[in-house]
Amino acid sequence: MVQPKGAQGTTAPKAMRDALHKVILDEGEAGAAKRFGMNRTTLMRVVAGFPVREGTLASVRDRLEKAAT
Repeated sequence: MVQPKGAQGTTAPKAMRDALHKVILDEGEAGAAKRFGMNRTTLMRVVAGFPVREGTLASVRDRLEKAAT
């Protein structure tokens, strides 16, 4: 994915974006935001494949793994 000039951060892998999208479809934006402890805008940036901070991706990955077990 081509990042816009000046964009900082890392884009989430497709599998992570798809898993997060499923959670949002199942629980709604507000429910997913509460579950992940993040605002809806941040979650939408991850799903859309926009660059986010490494720590944000780590947090999303951790919450998705906990949800799967």
